[in-house]
Amino acid sequence: MIGERAIGNSVLWPKRAQASSLQDGRFHGLIAAMGSNRFYGSLANTLSEIGGVEHIHVFLIEDRRPTVIASASHDGGRLAAQQFENYMQRSLWRHDTTLQQIDSVSQGEPLLLWTDAANVPCRELREHWEQEKFAERLLFYRRGDAVSVALTAVRVGRDRPFTPAQIDRLAAASDVVLPMLARNLGLCRQRENIVAALTSLPLIETVLKTGPVHLPPRELQTCARLLYGLNANSIAADLGVGVETVSSFRKRIYQRLSIGCHREMLLWYLRLYNDLDLDTRLD
Repeated sequence: MIGERAIGNSVLWPKRAQASSLQDGRFHGLIAAMGSNRFYGSLANTLSEIGGVEHIHVFLIEDRRPTVIASASHDGGRLAAQQFENYMQRSLWRHDTTLQQIDSVSQGEPLLLWTDAANVPCRELREHWEQEKFAERLLFYRRGDAVSVALTAVRVGRDRPFTPAQIDRLAAASDVVLPMLARNLGLCRQRENIVAALTSLPLIETVLKTGPVHLPPRELQTCARLLYGLNANSIAADLGVGVETVSSFRKRIYQRLSIGCHREMLLWYLRLYNDLDLDTRLD
């Protein structure tokens, strides 16, 4: 047995190489892509360079059930997405003993689990591996408090397994890759929160009403519409007032908030939004 510990039908791969560092030039492109749509494609390319990975699937695990985040192929194709779609549509995760037992590992420690096709016990899962021509699977995993982040890495071709040296390098890279995955997810959620915070006029008005600075009704409505992206003419038409009145409202808003421009108002609002609990935002 290659590893010292079995988890489901997988083996915990020992870290025999020195842990990777963010100073490694192969991670520079990945760092630059964090928080953007380019991240997962860059991650697939980075892991391909490190250890010959062809396709990756990123997902969260909660209550032993995976939730797909992204799939990417190092050649930019859609094969990785199709692989995971087949896996999820057939609910094969229910038969994946590694996923069902993986919450037994220690919290916070980045791990790499290796699965050989010969060790897949379930017929449905084995048929899936044969269909996709997997010789083995590498599972990067880091357990969290309630939700854990995971990444599977595969190559296509039953006669094209990873070499032990490639897996050693990928195991060493897990100390960098998994924290970067978690950080990227956080950045994406933050970006989604900003979009949500500014694309619903009723939500903006609700958030403003909870703020420490009391805005009279007309000023609050004007402030909300400025944050929503309307110009003075549109706000005037929406509220049934003159453009000069809107300008007067905006000036008073700036004075009440002790700010001097629209950018400062936007930053003030986003801080206010982020300080609210989720239930308040959704009410």
